[in-house]
Amino acid sequence: MSLRTYFLLVNDLRVAQLRRGNCTVCWVVLVKVLGRRPGDIERQTMSSLLQDIRYALRMLRKSPGFTTVIVLTLGFGIGANTALFSVVDAVLLQPLPYAQPEQLVAVKEDLPGVNLIDAGMSQPELDDFQKRSGVFDQISAVAAIDVNVTGREKPERLEAEVISPNYFTLLQAKPALGRVFNDSDYRKGFSGGAVISDSLWHTMFGADPNVVGQAVRLDTDLYTIIGVMPPSFRHPGRTLLHDVDIWLAAGFAGPPAPPPVRAMRFIPGAIARLNPGRLWPRRRRSSMPLPPICSRSIRRTIR
Repeated sequence: MSLRTYFLLVNDLRVAQLRRGNCTVCWVVLVKVLGRRPGDIERQTMSSLLQDIRYALRMLRKSPGFTTVIVLTLGFGIGANTALFSVVDAVLLQPLPYAQPEQLVAVKEDLPGVNLIDAGMSQPELDDFQKRSGVFDQISAVAAIDVNVTGREKPERLEAEVISPNYFTLLQAKPALGRVFNDSDYRKGFSGGAVISDSLWHTMFGADPNVVGQAVRLDTDLYTIIGVMPPSFRHPGRTLLHDVDIWLAAGFAGPPAPPPVRAMRFIPGAIARLNPGRLWPRRRRSSMPLPPICSRSIRRTIR
């Protein structure tokens, strides 16, 4: 006797007992079930299923208001669960596309004396983090801006990230085409090169394999494309509206940046990689002890 036949048998016996309370009837049902051919059992099961479906549809048709509420509730419930799972999958389940992501931190500065959060940092303070803190292996400034692409068929607004030249080295990210910024691209102002996202490569340049070396005008400045990032790469920090389209390298120590003095905290923040072997507490926000030469009156904070 198959497992399916067994369950049908048990169900029929239970129904017979409830209806008649007679063991003789149970034996009759037993003989009846064992005498069925497999095809008969499947046809009866399908017939019962179709009857249930027709009955449910009739009941729903008789109560259109109730049916509408049920359908909308199920639709919203399924949609909300799908969206929630997508977020959880992207944020918690999928591994970050960076080497040793547990060593990556976002760096912000607070001014507790004036009760100011995320006060920004100056270029000299960024140097302090890199050279004198003893905490970071590498650190890169990050500043999200939007730019207009001009000189093409129609202007287009893009989201750009202004970074230090070691940004991609810090993240240990490799390009899909061309190269990324390195120490040789350091300039006090902007370097003149640009790295574009895979999405922008497809939408604006038609996935042209010869895009490296092409010029792109952003606002009034001309940049040369030096590399294209793979589809999996995303900027690990905050953005303005959506994923970053283009990355520009700068030294933040010359025009158009203000003079590199400590009072000019125009850099919104930074990302950094901790020194090997150093782990940070798993709190959302925690303070970092620094040598006196770096501390001054500012409390350095890692997120």
